[in-house]
Amino acid sequence: SQLKLYGALAQLLAEKASAEKDYGRKLMELSRGFQSQLSSVNNSKDGTTNRDSAQSGQQTEDPEQIELFPAARKWALYLEGEGNLHVKLSSAISSQIVEELQKAIGSLEDTRKKNLEFYHRILTERDTVYAVKDSMKAYFDTRSKILAATQRKLERTTSEREQKKFSKKAMKHKSKRNHAKNEYILQVAKANAIKQATNHQFTPRLMDCMQVIDEQRVAVTKKMLLRFMETQSSIYTKMVGNAQETMRV
Repeated sequence: SQLKLYGALAQLLAEKASAEKDYGRKLMELSRGFQSQLSSVNNSKDGTTNRDSAQSGQQTEDPEQIELFPAARKWALYLEGEGNLHVKLSSAISSQIVEELQKAIGSLEDTRKKNLEFYHRILTERDTVYAVKDSMKAYFDTRSKILAATQRKLERTTSEREQKKFSKKAMKHKSKRNHAKNEYILQVAKANAIKQATNHQFTPRLMDCMQVIDEQRVAVTKKMLLRFMETQSSIYTKMVGNAQETMRV
């Protein structure tokens, strides 16, 4: 569930960047449209003023035009600049935060998966050794039973010929039993060794690695969120400064 949270956070930031981009572009589009209207009205007024001046022989000025147009133009330019800042914020969030966060989280997740895959291979090897050990134990038990049965037959027989026959078989079965016993002892030693390594080496190492990965994941997320807040604060500070400058008109 925690891993999904990191993905959801990256997605939230990506959608925030997309929203900033869409808003900024729309604001710039609206501002430029308004500026075009201003230019059209201003040009129309200039034409009317020039005709009136030519007819009256003197220059006339529209007080409303003098007062409104510079302020409206500056306000429109401010809105266009604000839209541009939103687009820049979007770009910064995408390239400096979302991409870096996804890259870092992805790299840590790859490391986590590789460690888990290695640990699973260790467990598979351990289980294989255990299975071979159990198989050798069953084989040793079988050889022991066969030897015991042969020895009982040897003890019960009175014929010299039969005694030689069962004696030979007993020696053969005893050799196989002893070989199975030696193999079983080797497998027990191997199983104990891999059990010791798994419990006291690989498992603690995996737990430590998982903890380090979790800590790094939290650290990089905090770093990216702080960078996001700093970036957004810087952009908003510029917006406030531009607004204050526009208010002096």
